[in-house]
Amino acid sequence: MFYPELNLNRLFQEWYGENSENEEIIGMNVDQRKEHFKNYVRNKIAAIDFERESEKIENYINENHNIFQTLTLGGKRKAKTKSKKQKSLF
Repeated sequence: MFYPELNLNRLFQEWYGENSENEEIIGMNVDQRKEHFKNYVRNKIAAIDFERESEKIENYINENHNIFQTLTLGGKRKAKTKSKKQKSLF
């Protein structure tokens, strides 16, 4: 059976986008975040044999260990806005 290439970077970006402000994720330790990510991937690739891809997922997590430690969670950057000069009333 044909399986598309598993793009873990894309899946991580989706996971982060969906969970970066999630209080449950913010309160987790590093190992819990890793496990949550694994479960997220498992759910996303239900059509793909997870066991077949689990070694690849473990390698990705181990290679990117620092990402899970340094995640900026709990808020998004504010968009930069230019302040408009007020016209003189006189």
